[in-house]
Amino acid sequence: MTRPGGTARLVTSRGTHAIAALAQAFASRRLAPLGTPAHAVALVCAEGEEAVAAAAALAATGLDGVIVPAERMGDAVRAVLEAGGCAVQMPGGALAPAPGSAAPAVPGRVRLLTSGTTGVPKLVPHTWESLFTLRRAGVVQPQRWLVTYQAGTYAWFQMVTMALFLAGQDLVLSDDESPAGLLAAAATLGATAISATPTFWRYAGLTATPESLAALAPKQLTLGGERIDAAVLEWLRAQFPNARLTHIYASSEVGAAIVVHDGREGFPAAWLVAADAPPSADAVQLRIEDGILWVRSPHASTALAGWVNTGDRVERRDDRVVIVGRESTAVINVGGMKIAPHAVEDVLLLHPAVAWCRVYARASALVGALVAADVVLRDPAAAGDAEGELARHAAARLPEYAVPRLFRFLGAIPMTGNRKSEVP
Repeated sequence: MTRPGGTARLVTSRGTHAIAALAQAFASRRLAPLGTPAHAVALVCAEGEEAVAAAAALAATGLDGVIVPAERMGDAVRAVLEAGGCAVQMPGGALAPAPGSAAPAVPGRVRLLTSGTTGVPKLVPHTWESLFTLRRAGVVQPQRWLVTYQAGTYAWFQMVTMALFLAGQDLVLSDDESPAGLLAAAATLGATAISATPTFWRYAGLTATPESLAALAPKQLTLGGERIDAAVLEWLRAQFPNARLTHIYASSEVGAAIVVHDGREGFPAAWLVAADAPPSADAVQLRIEDGILWVRSPHASTALAGWVNTGDRVERRDDRVVIVGRESTAVINVGGMKIAPHAVEDVLLLHPAVAWCRVYARASALVGALVAADVVLRDPAAAGDAEGELARHAAARLPEYAVPRLFRFLGAIPMTGNRKSEVP
């Protein structure tokens, strides 16, 4: 089993601490009273520093565990943990035992609680080896990474495993986890690398002052978690011209499958292989079947093997493959005429008044569905005149059936705890 190297540091407004020391303290306080647990344990953590310490302690001890931020402990998550056979330990140490039917613990297993953005959260099993995707990356430059993702999710574990298993990869946490608070912490605590969703950056671009953005000096920017369009890549490249720009396609199930460094939307079509290509023990393989992306990956969940249907629809555009959305929501059928939501979003985002938008289907008794759009304007006071203006803007660039018929103007970009756009 992969073991932590013990050199990384956690940087907060309260000081800089060795993660190994935090892990030892957590193990003494929270894990030692458990003895040798017979079942998996869900460790509920009150704040980000405790969650990082919990992950490091699990990696060091090999206990079968799940990390859950306290703000997620509602009825739905409790039910998922119970169905997964977990004992649940709260931040103060109180333990709810595992159900009587729970399966025995699996040493070295770590399960991720998915964000549940598109449905009920799930527990996805991994090992530290499958989570640590950079073990063959060679020399990696030292960085100080701003942690923007919610504890226990796949993207968060990518940050944590870098710190645990690669030399020189420190983590920066902010007490204020709003985009503004996170960016302020990046500036004051000297973050040199930021990994975040496109929604995070759209929110930052709308709310951050030019001075606060100018205070950042990132060497590395990494995007993931959602569809990544050309507009946000171009904005980041213009805002931070000295940063290396990377975007990643990843999920809890298939792991970090696609990593692109050229700053262009999508990934090279040359990376695709045939369905009968021999498997590789080291390399991720990609193919398209009926417009859906399939992945075969050494970083996939231990519950999966071979080719995995991601459920994400893609388009071939010259020498690129572009991910356009989930199969279940990638097409709106308006009276038999089909339009992709991303195509409408891209048009709306061309309008200078639009900071963010989300296009989706709204049921209609007459034609089956209508195109609806949630929009955040750069100037909320302009909402009174915006509906007609945006409809005319879309009508000049889209077929008539694709023009949004329903607009909803929001006061702020809606985000989940993992900084993704909320699903309507």
